[in-house]
Amino acid sequence: MPSAQRKNASALQRGTACLCCSVNDHRSQKCDGTRPVCRQCIKMNRADECEFDDKKQKSRTQKLREKLAMLEKKVRELEADTHGESSTSGSSSGSSPQECASPDADPIADALLAGDGLGAYDLASLDGLVFPGLDELEAHPDLAISNQAIDLVNSVLTDPLRQPHNPTNAIGSDNLSLSAWDQDHGLPDANREVLLNIFIAHRHQCWFDGDISRFNHASPDREPHPALWNAVYLLGCHYAQSPYFAEWEPVFFSHTLREITVALDSSDRLVDVVQASCLLAVYLYANARALEGYCHSFSAARLAVGLGLHQLPAHEGPGLLDDTLGEHVAPIPIPPPRDTEEHRDRVAAFWQVFMVDRCWSVANGLPVALPDGESDQIRITTPWPRAPGEECPVDWLGSGPINALMVDHGSFDPPTVYMPALRAKAAALYERAARLSSRPQLSESSWMESQVVGSALQRFISILPPLASYEPWRTHPPYLDVELLVVHSIAHVASIHAGKDVFAMQSFLSSNSVMALIRQLSDADYEFLDPVISSCWCAVARFYMRVLGAMQAMITTPMPPYTMEGIHTETTVIIHALQALGKFIPLAGEHCKRIKEEWAAIALL
Repeated sequence: MPSAQRKNASALQRGTACLCCSVNDHRSQKCDGTRPVCRQCIKMNRADECEFDDKKQKSRTQKLREKLAMLEKKVRELEADTHGESSTSGSSSGSSPQECASPDADPIADALLAGDGLGAYDLASLDGLVFPGLDELEAHPDLAISNQAIDLVNSVLTDPLRQPHNPTNAIGSDNLSLSAWDQDHGLPDANREVLLNIFIAHRHQCWFDGDISRFNHASPDREPHPALWNAVYLLGCHYAQSPYFAEWEPVFFSHTLREITVALDSSDRLVDVVQASCLLAVYLYANARALEGYCHSFSAARLAVGLGLHQLPAHEGPGLLDDTLGEHVAPIPIPPPRDTEEHRDRVAAFWQVFMVDRCWSVANGLPVALPDGESDQIRITTPWPRAPGEECPVDWLGSGPINALMVDHGSFDPPTVYMPALRAKAAALYERAARLSSRPQLSESSWMESQVVGSALQRFISILPPLASYEPWRTHPPYLDVELLVVHSIAHVASIHAGKDVFAMQSFLSSNSVMALIRQLSDADYEFLDPVISSCWCAVARFYMRVLGAMQAMITTPMPPYTMEGIHTETTVIIHALQALGKFIPLAGEHCKRIKEEWAAIALL
């Protein structure tokens, strides 16, 4: 049987694919390595381009240089053909040549976001911009181009005959026509509207409660900084769950980082920088990049303190702005808010930082970055988020909203059903309970503090609105209030932390409550869940592990009515929920893998 028709018994070894197919990983998996011309190149009508490595151990940079030269030649040929055809025909089925990007533009981003082949771009301009100092990089291995950068370049250096993604099919049945992005003229309105609408539908997943009206052209006086714009676009691409938009994510990520640097250098709209850094942190945490997320969360928290966002005054009208803001001078001065809406936006920005810092620091076992101590400089006094027209409670003792939350009967913290406030309070209780549970031995003062936190948790849970398992007015996903479900979950997991041991009946009841919440979810709801709920479910699964350990140790202390079969069933439900969530949040997939391994270690699965 000819070798071209022989099926490979095993996967093709790395480096044996032809250079043309190895540009993209998915093509190298299809290359059969047949010489002199592989079947994939014959199929793609590029037999004259099929070349194999001569086994002289060329560096990746040398291979990319050769590929660049080959593609430049191909582009010149295609451009010549296109110009010849345009002289005899008024239109063409292919894309017409476009002007090369200006020296200030990003050619990689242009090529990525155009969604077309490379025939419209002058690849010669990439030589100095994408690969500066190649000889020096080859001489210093520590400064070599990273795999991530190579992958980004490879995603651009594709065959000119490549079929682009169909944006209409990628984004669903809306039948929207998305335009290529020429960065010299900004993101097209159609693309901008799609990404903005996707972000708005999912903004609760990154705790963004800022003023959405700012992103409309109707408010030019409060135009968001480009750093925040790009962060919104990045999250929009992420939540779109589309291969078409997935190609845009690296570009918007790099643009956000660049614009943050520009904003910090010019001290321009720094509150927007805080919000953009929080969005980056949530994006990285959700994609299981905890250390990168922590860096951005940490920088957002420190910048928020420097701007004085942790000590914003409470007021009800523009007339109080100048008087109240004069009481506190921030280390990094910013202009006072022009109206109540801008003040509310700053309050929302601070509590977004607070929730990202508290919840994700607990989830990853890292120290919090946002201080809250007895010192006047670091004590948090910014009031809880509140709905327009809602009365702000007066903190007569000056203890701050978090300490007031712990006061018996909530004397200085009346109940509220405003979701941003409920999320912020749940995050505060979650972190305080987790901090107490991490202490190896409880002193008398710690025991008293745990009682205070436990009582505050029970009061908070008692005032939470009940979660309706079915809301007939919801005609599209999510089919229940996923924001309220996450708040309930965080509060119950905090109660488990506060109980600390498996013998507490409250821990038993809280774990049952979390399981009841999981069972109310439909498959369509998982896409809209907050990524931090994955860590909450893991905490419940590990709680069941401790229960099982106590049962196996035959501890004589009275315990709640657990059974091994029941524990196994509940853990299976958590694993299935993590698997379903992992389709949308990579972190949940990692958590699912860890829980399986931990349970397998105790011979349960």
